Amino acid sequence: MLSTKRKHLQNTGTIANTVAPLFALTFFSFNAIFSDGLRAQEQLPQPPTDGFTFNFSAAPWSDVLERFAEETNYSLQLTTVPKGTFHFKSNEQYTATEALDIMNGQLIDAGYILLRRDNFLLVHDLEKDIPPSLVRAISVDELKDALGNEIATLNIPVENGDASLLADEIELLVSEFGAVDVLTESNSIVITDVVRNLRKLDALLMFSEMNVSARPVAVIKLNHAPADIIAEAINQFFGETSASPTATRTTATPRRNTSSSASLAGVKALIVPEMNTNSLLISAQPRYIDLVRQLVRDLDAPPSQVVIKAIMVEVDLDQTDEFGIELGVQDSVLFDRSIISEILTLTETVTNGEIQTTNQSIISQQGQPGFSFNNQPLGNNTAINPSRVGGQGLSNFSVGRINGDAGFGGLVLSGGSDSVNFLLRALASKRNVSILSRPQIRTVHNKLAKIQIGQEVPVVDGVTITAVGNANPVIRQSDAGIILEVTPRISPDGTVVVDVNAEKSAYRSGPGSGVPIFTDATSGSVIEAPIKDLTKADGTVSVQDGQTIVLGGMIGNQTLISEAKVPWLGDIPYVGKLFRHDLETTVRKELLIFLTPTVLRTAEDSRMHDQIEKGFMQVPCKLDAQIDRFTAPQTFQMIDADAVYLEQSSN
Repeated sequence: MLSTKRKHLQNTGTIANTVAPLFALTFFSFNAIFSDGLRAQEQLPQPPTDGFTFNFSAAPWSDVLERFAEETNYSLQLTTVPKGTFHFKSNEQYTATEALDIMNGQLIDAGYILLRRDNFLLVHDLEKDIPPSLVRAISVDELKDALGNEIATLNIPVENGDASLLADEIELLVSEFGAVDVLTESNSIVITDVVRNLRKLDALLMFSEMNVSARPVAVIKLNHAPADIIAEAINQFFGETSASPTATRTTATPRRNTSSSASLAGVKALIVPEMNTNSLLISAQPRYIDLVRQLVRDLDAPPSQVVIKAIMVEVDLDQTDEFGIELGVQDSVLFDRSIISEILTLTETVTNGEIQTTNQSIISQQGQPGFSFNNQPLGNNTAINPSRVGGQGLSNFSVGRINGDAGFGGLVLSGGSDSVNFLLRALASKRNVSILSRPQIRTVHNKLAKIQIGQEVPVVDGVTITAVGNANPVIRQSDAGIILEVTPRISPDGTVVVDVNAEKSAYRSGPGSGVPIFTDATSGSVIEAPIKDLTKADGTVSVQDGQTIVLGGMIGNQTLISEAKVPWLGDIPYVGKLFRHDLETTVRKELLIFLTPTVLRTAEDSRMHDQIEKGFMQVPCKLDAQIDRFTAPQTFQMIDADAVYLEQSSN
């Protein structure tokens, strides 16, 4: 708060009489993240050319502010640490000015604000007085481009009316940490508040100076469209340069720089958005008021909706070639997988009076040696172990196929006794098609819709060095998995133009799988940044309502080679193959995305679509079974640079 704040006075005067319908509205909201004046250009240090990105999930404010100061070349004075955490994610690039305003949007809700002076940043508690030297004074012309969440002081000269009476009413509308004062000599009102609120207060003062009896005033609450967009469109239609009424003012001298009431009366229509209630404050000449109302009704029409059904298919193009021999002599891994078979039991029942006793004894059983092929589980034969070496020799080797029910092809020959075992295997495998996901999402015209199936992974983004030389990793949250973003635009002829961003990604895990970014010289510990395997495609496609389009060609290729051998023996030419096992796996996967947009223009279309979807849900598992048996098409034809259509091959 500011020490110059005046006491609240009785609510009387010009503004109360002029905008009485607005008293039911809540004028100010500090929950907004973005502001109209994000690109205010008071010279600020700027980050690198690629901009500042936000990717924070429940991050402590100290970490967020330190990173921002480091990347924007600010000196941070963190005398008080804001309570709570910061959560904001966006793929957009922001300048330092824009990023500062976004953070203040959430800091103000927490009772703090980030103030700037020259090259310094200061976190200030709003319960304490703000030093006047940290509050920037702006003019009416600068108000339009100032930061929406910045605290500033605005001097508004009053041409018609008593500034003292107007100030009493304005003071009721400022925020808790704002202030209002009057310069009686110049009949001006000086307001200190968040710029977002200063714009609205300036608009109210402008309305108070108009001839209200000759200009009808109305408040229209919108149902669908955002108030700021509608206000901007109508103001431009009537020749105004901005939705903000400050554009009609002119600044010539420090005193009496407001345009005359005659000039204001010449404005055909003036529309001010009230974002908290999504309403429009309208003042127009009588002959234009009906036209303004009609424009608002037409622009506030419910937008068309699009239901986008997506099928994400991953085609495995990989193959595996495996050949080798595994040899074991009294190896516990082999014996521990021994399986009991061909058990012969004898059951005897003895009756003694009223007591009946049943005894079951094993007459004979056989134990089959087990192998580690295909990760066989441990066996159930506890009688076979390395300590039992029978009299079996090489003469009683058995040869046969194992794991016949596992679904794996190839030649698998095994031979073994209780003391000597070997496994010869030759395997070639191929994969088919798997359905990754079948999501469905509904969005409106020209609005982004996002589908994500995966994880939010904590990733090391860098390190910070403490005063004693310790390195602390900087953690950020990163999305990984299958991510699909679509922005549909509906044409009157039924064509849907879709901006598509498709991504399939995964982070490599495990020690040594990342890129070292810091090594502790004392302990030798290494901090790694993980590597992200990414398959991504961006483009714009055009498809008719109800038709299906296919995006393909996103292929990932990876070859894995492993070798297991007996030391020295496995390196002997020719003979060494008897003592080694080679595995080569080529992993090639293609991601196919099938998109089917359905346009819902009316409420009846939406109702019918919901009924159809409910009908599908009542068919138990039939649709799932059909899709799971889906076989990927063999031929695709490129239609244009932005679209790939499916062409099923004739065979």
